[in-house]
This record gives sequence, C-alpha cells and structure tokens, in this order.
Amino acid sequence: MIRYKKEKRSVKIISCLLKRHMLKIRQIKRSISNIDIEKALRNPIHKESIITDELGRKSQKIIGDFTTVDINPDTMEVITTYPTKKSKRQRYLKRR
Repeated sequence: MIRYKKEKRSVKIISCLLKRHMLKIRQIKRSISNIDIEKALRNPIHKESIITDELGRKSQKIIGDFTTVDINPDTMEVITTYPTKKSKRQRYLKRR
C-alpha cells in the first residue's frame, strides 16, 4: 500500500508496497508505475477537495501530470490510480 504524509512543503513516501491485490492488478493493466504515483503525490497539478460518500468513506483525488491518484485522507492509503486524461491535464496546467 502506498502511504504518504505531508511534511512542511513536501510529501514523504512512507511505504511503496501495494498490499491490495486488486490495486496492483489494476495498476499493471493500466501501465502505471510506482514512480508515476510518487510523482503525482509529490508534485500534483491539482488537488480536489475531500468528499465523503453515502457510507461515510472519505476520498480525495490528486491529479498529476500522467497519473490521477485517489487516496483515503484519513489513512493516507492509495485507493486507486488511473491515467490522467489529456484534456484534464491541459485544463489544470493552464491555471498555473
């Protein structure tokens, strides 16, 4: 499981072991490396606000240049990851 915690200005990767079997399978099928996930967490182009679903589970999307990562903000565990769409990347890079 990939966990990270915020330090003063940077994000520190605590553990890069993906314990969830389905997460690892999806990551391989989507051709996303651990390095891409780490880059998205360290240098995001956009962070969306924390949302809570009807079951009370929290999540936050962190959008990187090539990878979008969904995390649980309470435990800082990666829920899922997928490639960032070109249109979304261009939209957030224009705002910079």
